[in-house]
Formats: sequence, structure tokens, C-alpha cells
Amino acid sequence: MEALLDTESDLILSNEVLVDEYDAISAIGPVYMSSYFSNSLEWFKDTAKVLGKEKEADEIVDQLYQKAKDLGTKVAASDAADDTILIFRLTDKQIQVFAPSDKSPDAFYSPNLLYDIAGLHAPDLAKAGIVMNEVIENVSLELLPELNPDRIFMIISGSEADNEQALTKLRDNAVWKGMKAVKNDQVYLVDNTVWVAGFGPIAYGQVLDEVEKALLGN
Repeated sequence: MEALLDTESDLILSNEVLVDEYDAISAIGPVYMSSYFSNSLEWFKDTAKVLGKEKEADEIVDQLYQKAKDLGTKVAASDAADDTILIFRLTDKQIQVFAPSDKSPDAFYSPNLLYDIAGLHAPDLAKAGIVMNEVIENVSLELLPELNPDRIFMIISGSEADNEQALTKLRDNAVWKGMKAVKNDQVYLVDNTVWVAGFGPIAYGQVLDEVEKALLGN
């Protein structure tokens, strides 16, 4: 609370996760406490509404969707048109696979943008026996060859040095070495801060740029 007080803010944006702290926060300054939106772009629009920027927010979201569609069009006309693309997160203890699609209106995240909007091809998770009860599921390394994607975007937290032990263990594994994407040097390390925790149009735009560079060299 002391740190919040030091900001001398004219307006404090919060959400219902901190509802028990409302009285303390509102004693510091004017506060708007929104619902907890699981759809990040709806949250973005709600914030814009509070600031009187609804039109600008709608334009930003429209531009983001168009950028994703444009990426899909470019990929469809390229050598990567038929490539299957796996997105997974590596931690020191596990591999987490992202669902290839989430049609739920209250969900939006980077893989959702790439698969549902840009139309990139996901490997067949169900065929490999991977059941997606949630947007993210833990899987064993031994299941990845069943997917054998053409390209892999591997999400890591922090720098490559921060993940040195987990990456070394993975790269030394014979199962990993035998995968098509690994043999063809089509594995791309990307940052969890942007791909998962970015949670908004700026980060999503960066994701699209990274994918375009990886797939098309632009």
C-alpha cells in the first residue's frame, strides 16, 4: 500500500481479485475495480471505456485481428503452408502443451490467436492420446514424437541461461533429437512474458511478428 501511495495516481485500475482490499485502495485515491475478465481483449476494452478511449481500443483490436489474418494469408502462400506447429512451455519440471483451439468466447491467449485467427496448423493432439481438459496440459516427453510437428515454438521463462539445465536435459534426450523439427533446426525459443503473461494487444502483436520472422524470414 505504501508503494501504491507513492505513485500519487489520479486513477487506480484494479479488479475484483482485490475486492477485499477495496477500502484500503480507495483511501489512497479514486479506484475502478473491474470484473476479472478471462478474455484479455475484453479486459483491454473495459479499461479503455473507463478512460474514454473506446473507439481507439476497438481500432487496436481490429488491427490486431487483421494482422493475424494477414499472417495466415502470407503463411498459406509460403513453403510453410502445410507445416504443423506445436506450441509448448518448458519448465524445470515439466512440458506443458497448449490447446490448438479454444472457441470459448471468454478465452483468448497467444496460441488461440495463431490457430483460430491466423489459421496455422496444429498437430493432432487427440491422435497422440493427449486430452486437453484445460487450455494447458502437462505431457510427457515421450508423447511429443507422436505429434512430430514440422515446427516448434518453445516457451521459456526468462533467458536461455536461466533455463540452461532444463534445456540441456531436453536437448540431450534421444527422443527429442529424433523429432522432425529438431533435425531441421525449426525450434524457436520464445519468452513466456510475451507469449503467456503478456495478456494484451501489445504482446500479441509481438507474438505475430516473431512467428512471421520464424516462418517467413521477415
